[in-house]
Amino acid sequence: MLQSCTSVLVLEDNVDDYLLLSIAVKKTALPVILHWVHSPSEALAYLHGEGPFSDRERYPFPCLFLTDLNIRIGTYSGLELIQKIRQTSRYKDLYIAVLSGSLDEHQIILVYEAGGTVFLNKTSAMNELISMMHGLLAQFCHTKATL
Repeated sequence: MLQSCTSVLVLEDNVDDYLLLSIAVKKTALPVILHWVHSPSEALAYLHGEGPFSDRERYPFPCLFLTDLNIRIGTYSGLELIQKIRQTSRYKDLYIAVLSGSLDEHQIILVYEAGGTVFLNKTSAMNELISMMHGLLAQFCHTKATL
């Protein structure tokens, strides 16, 4: 039997987008907990269990990292952050879902080449977002990633 993982790390720099996402996740009725960070440096600190994220009881390692591709805060772009995460061998099995408002084919290819697991088109239509989140969470939060 697969062990479920309830921790999802979300990197989103837009408060409104995060609120929509969190409402959609809540409406899926799946037992997941979102941990929201605002910048690539915060995401890395969370993954490393450093600084304010050192308490793994409170901030468990996520089964899924959900990131906006077009991050406008910090030193890394969304693609650079994915590459940096994939350079760390202990994160090789971490599922990385990338949200973007663009369906540019070249951008999608770059996401997969950088190590993204899945590319999703950002939508503000709540029913679509709920359906998307339900499918994503059901697929990728079924087993616990361990370090």
